[in-house]
Amino acid sequence: MAKKRLASILAAAAVCCLAGTAAAVDADAQFDLAQRYETGRDMPTDLGRAYALYCGLARQGHAKASFRVGWFLWTGLGVRRDPVRGFDWFAAAAQGGEADARRMLKLLPPGKPHPQPVCRSESRRRSAPPVFIPDTARFRELAARGAVADAVRDLAPRFSLDPRLVLAVIAVESNFEPRAESPKKARGLMQLMPETARRFDVADPFDPVGNLMGGMKYLRWLLAYFQGDVRLALAAYNAGEGAVERHGGIPPYAETQAYVRRVGMLYPSDRHPFDAAVTEASRLVRTASRD
Repeated sequence: MAKKRLASILAAAAVCCLAGTAAAVDADAQFDLAQRYETGRDMPTDLGRAYALYCGLARQGHAKASFRVGWFLWTGLGVRRDPVRGFDWFAAAAQGGEADARRMLKLLPPGKPHPQPVCRSESRRRSAPPVFIPDTARFRELAARGAVADAVRDLAPRFSLDPRLVLAVIAVESNFEPRAESPKKARGLMQLMPETARRFDVADPFDPVGNLMGGMKYLRWLLAYFQGDVRLALAAYNAGEGAVERHGGIPPYAETQAYVRRVGMLYPSDRHPFDAAVTEASRLVRTASRD
């Protein structure tokens, strides 16, 4: 009798284990599908479906999916930006052991998460203003493959630019979204302002190739103007070279300082080769060299 009972218990345990394994496999499959929708791997990009899949998994306590939900909400990637709810999901993911979430929480201002974060359907937004804290893993994936990365690697040498720097700028400017548009009317992959587009002969800033070429021309000019100082060039790309000159370096604007720091997370070099024939050095650099 005892043997039969033990056999019954073992059989029940086996069923439970198999069910748990099946559930885990199903969750992994759903997470992989969500990533494919998010990145456009082997299928058209669909951020709405990716978010919905991540949400379903996050409600079940899936730590990696919770982090992705937090990322979508914090950055406004395909959904209405909601930093408060994004922080809640980062905290939930961190509690579930997700290392990326723990690193993210260290970058963000301290806060007190709500005990039960909300994950609901969101309307997609095609032109969400980029508010991007670099996701280095996703950056590596997008920079390694895809039409934008291929175009950058083809075009960057023509402007004597390191493709890695250009890709880092694109990541922080637009998160690789060709139709991105900021409230200030900066447009496209490299977020060209209307006056910058005119300055560098870009007829349609939403044309990916034209946008890339205009952005690279500007970046090449800035590197020559600041004689290879990457941080000054990036600050000028964000705030304008005039602001950098007036302030004698990176302007004391929170947005610009954060921008330089974020690009630096993806492209850590402070120096870049430059073509002195493009333009004469800025007064700021000339003064510093005399000192």
